[in-house]
Amino acid sequence: MSPSAQRFPLSLPVLALVMAVLPLSGWCADNTPTPAPPLASYTAQAGTGAASVAFDASVEAIRQTVIAAQVPGEVVELAVKAGDRVKAGQTLVRIDARAAQQSAAASAAQVQAARAQLELATREFERQKQLAARSFISQAALERAEAEFHQPAPGMGEDNACRRYRCN
Repeated sequence: MSPSAQRFPLSLPVLALVMAVLPLSGWCADNTPTPAPPLASYTAQAGTGAASVAFDASVEAIRQTVIAAQVPGEVVELAVKAGDRVKAGQTLVRIDARAAQQSAAASAAQVQAARAQLELATREFERQKQLAARSFISQAALERAEAEFHQPAPGMGEDNACRRYRCN
């Protein structure tokens, strides 16, 4: 007997057995997955309730709507839950109005300040026109006063300033 045959006396029969079983195990075969069978689906409908059948299922909404507030604020009341039916005009959410009220108050204060500034600028320009009519100031001084009157207020564009001071 050869030295290799003495070291591995069973190697040849084991190798032959592995070669015979390997194709049967699917290890060398084509491993493409088989498609899953189609699932049955049913449509739920309202009925009289005479007969009932129980099924395990998932229900998904046909229509969904995303809502967003037009004003910032904290939600203080949520009147509906996910899945509730709602009607047109129904209150869904109440938002704390303090932030919007503060913003409106700040805007009203800015409008009031702009009106006061307009009134002051109008009176000053009218005074300069009266002085120029009596020749107490030069034409150049009147033109400077008119240019200052038509100058946009800080933070306002030129178009807004002309509308505000009634240019033209």
